[in-house]
Amino acid sequence: ISPGGTSINHGFRSAAPIHHFQDGRSLRDRGVCCGKKLIVEKQHINAFFEGSAPGALRWSYQVPEEKNKDGAWVQKGTKPVLALSHQQGEHVSGKCLFFVRVNPKGVNEKTLETDLAVGEIQGSALETIKALVADLYLPILQEQSSWGKMPVDHAKEFLAGAGKMANILAEAASCLQGGVGLKKPDERHVSQYDLRPGAFTQAANEPEVAHHMEECLTDWCSKVEQLLIQANAIPPGEEPGPDTEIEYWRGHMARFNSLSEQLKSRECRLVLGVTGMMHSPASKRWKGLELKLSDAANEAKDNVRYLGTLDKSFEVVGQQAACILQEQH
Repeated sequence: ISPGGTSINHGFRSAAPIHHFQDGRSLRDRGVCCGKKLIVEKQHINAFFEGSAPGALRWSYQVPEEKNKDGAWVQKGTKPVLALSHQQGEHVSGKCLFFVRVNPKGVNEKTLETDLAVGEIQGSALETIKALVADLYLPILQEQSSWGKMPVDHAKEFLAGAGKMANILAEAASCLQGGVGLKKPDERHVSQYDLRPGAFTQAANEPEVAHHMEECLTDWCSKVEQLLIQANAIPPGEEPGPDTEIEYWRGHMARFNSLSEQLKSRECRLVLGVTGMMHSPASKRWKGLELKLSDAANEAKDNVRYLGTLDKSFEVVGQQAACILQEQH
């Protein structure tokens, strides 16, 4: 390809093999495709700054993914690429840099800092939000000495709420990291069978596949049984009190939610489908655990909701107790 865009193919003139010409044409087509992509991206970026496009842009660096017929995200290839996205609902599994237009009328270069918000997400979104709140914004707010016309007691109440939010995010992130990770079946089995009864029967009739799925489910049963035992045990060294109680139930709710999300994945649905078709010992054991798991998850959710309604009352009681202790001393 010449700088002016004209295709030059000396090899074809010298009677070289035809694939040389085809390679040149393919290179030209790829160049045209990339050029069109850059033009479209520039249009989106300009519209974003002018205020005529959706208020968010996102660049991601990851292996491209798409949804398969079962609704699960699968990778297309192995090489990560840098891509611009302005659509909602796209899956992010790698590194992501986002720009949010705060000013609906557009972004002005003179007021860039107030018109635009920028951030980065890498890995867990919850972990990223926790880091922003607990490690960035909260220390800055705590060091702030002047709050303008805001009364001092209102500022203290705001800081207490921000600190509580940081603790909740940290607890939730910690619970997800320490939660139950279900053993996934081998990828070659996952890609070989669809999520339908006929495919489950076919897999159940294959001794190697059936044995592998049974091993996975047996491992799940052991881990879930351990989780249920931990759910009924009081952590050692914990001081009894309202805050401890609500953090305790929030932690359990996060673990159960994490487990529930894993069970929705294609891999887990395949394991349950095949072992259920086999009526295996692990399948019968799992059905009993499912009921206990559902009861424990509902209990944690209900307790968090109930204790959340009393949270404000707990704060008042705690403040009054602190005042009484100060007066006594």
